[in-house]
Amino acid sequence: MLRILEVGIGLALVFTLVALICSILNEWLAGVLEMRGRMLWEGVANLVKKEIGDDICRHQLMQGLVRKRKWSDKLAGLVGIDRSKPAYIPTNTFVLTLLDVLGTRAAAAPAAAAATLPTSVADLQTALQNAGIDANVKQALMALVADAGADFEKAKKNIGGWFDAGMDRVTGWYKRWSQMVLIVAGLIVAALLGVDSIDIGRALWMDPVLREATADAAEQFVEARRPRPEGPALTEQDLRQRTEEAARQIGSLQDQFRSLAVPLHPFRKLEQEYVEKNPQKKAPWLAMLSSWFWTHIGGFIL
Repeated sequence: MLRILEVGIGLALVFTLVALICSILNEWLAGVLEMRGRMLWEGVANLVKKEIGDDICRHQLMQGLVRKRKWSDKLAGLVGIDRSKPAYIPTNTFVLTLLDVLGTRAAAAPAAAAATLPTSVADLQTALQNAGIDANVKQALMALVADAGADFEKAKKNIGGWFDAGMDRVTGWYKRWSQMVLIVAGLIVAALLGVDSIDIGRALWMDPVLREATADAAEQFVEARRPRPEGPALTEQDLRQRTEEAARQIGSLQDQFRSLAVPLHPFRKLEQEYVEKNPQKKAPWLAMLSSWFWTHIGGFIL
């Protein structure tokens, strides 16, 4: 029973390391491609349609949420990556920006923009009628405003709830995208690192010294990553800094893989060794793919 437990601990550690590498790759790719910002603005455009969405994006309240990086932004623009949009929008900021955009469009005079922010339900209804927005968007907003009666604060709260519901859908889009990235990354990482779960399990079962060393490594791994007391919620800048550390973290995890002393070998070397020992047979691609598949499944679950 103890041997089975130690083998399970060893495999769980390997799967955890694979999962961490895949997670870091996912965060890095999301940062490079600006996926949070892109999906967020797809969600905004889905709510208010592209024309109003573009006006909201250009508004100074929104641009104040964007981290400006002159050179990297120019390089990103050369490859078609737009970094002019924030990756997070507070609900109240969206509501105020939308009201100002509606008032400005309704007034039709840029000089009057500062005085056109609706301050009552009647003002908001007038702005909606005259802003020239999509009929479906106007219908949705008019219903939210009508539900508030004469209470302007409730009208803003209703619009904020509408925005939050739309962002919940965006969260679902991002999760599905991340899952697809993790599935592909898991297969690639398992193959490139040669993480053969069947071979590793066999080695752990047969070698008590390896089992003990792996159990010690697992204990150190857990201790090093003991949860810290909760602090303030992560900001967009925190998320970007974590993304920029991805390459260093992947290197550290690869070093931990090597320190485990479990049988890890890139698939080309494994194929070459097999062909040298069995010149009349083909490389065991089916068995290898099966091993990588189970490694991928274990890492994905963890």
